[in-house]
Amino acid sequence: MSITQVSDAMRVTTALDATKLTGNLPAISGANLTNLGGLLEYSRGAKNGAVTISSTTAIDVGIRANLNPTSTSDIIRINHFWSSSDSTSGSAQDHQLWKSLDGGAFTQHIQWADYMNHWSDIVDAVRTTSSLWWIGTAGDLGWSTGVLSIGVKIALQSTGTWIYNEGFNGAANGAAKQMSFIEAFRYSASTYTAGTDS
Repeated sequence: MSITQVSDAMRVTTALDATKLTGNLPAISGANLTNLGGLLEYSRGAKNGAVTISSTTAIDVGIRANLNPTSTSDIIRINHFWSSSDSTSGSAQDHQLWKSLDGGAFTQHIQWADYMNHWSDIVDAVRTTSSLWWIGTAGDLGWSTGVLSIGVKIALQSTGTWIYNEGFNGAANGAAKQMSFIEAFRYSASTYTAGTDS
């Protein structure tokens, strides 16, 4: 005959049948859990459909990732992956991460230039895919309260036409489509370890 032993003071349990667990149970804390990488939140925004850019003024491509930090020390990582083609001039592009703090207006956070000028005037010629990322803290982004929203704007560095989120359309490529997207990760500063977030 099996023996079930429960000691309330010490909370020692041996072979307790799960069907016997009733009433108010103690809360379970995750404070001592390990090997979880510290990931607290993930958000992703994708673009389905091309955006033609022909201006040196930054254009909002219409993708968003939203996070809800709880501390200025929260670690934030932002990835931007995009497909594109340039069928006219090979103009380089300025890719800009914009941020909105607690529902406020979008302001520029950082920008970088894409000098990978893959282009051709041949229909269904080579398209490109690229990705860049940024990592820092919620405080680095100026966050103090509310929702942190991240978007992408792109401007040409010179005249021309560049197509964001351009898909492969040729029959040889099986009419496959590439989807551009932005994703944001929020990690606990106390448990985050660099190199475990990739």
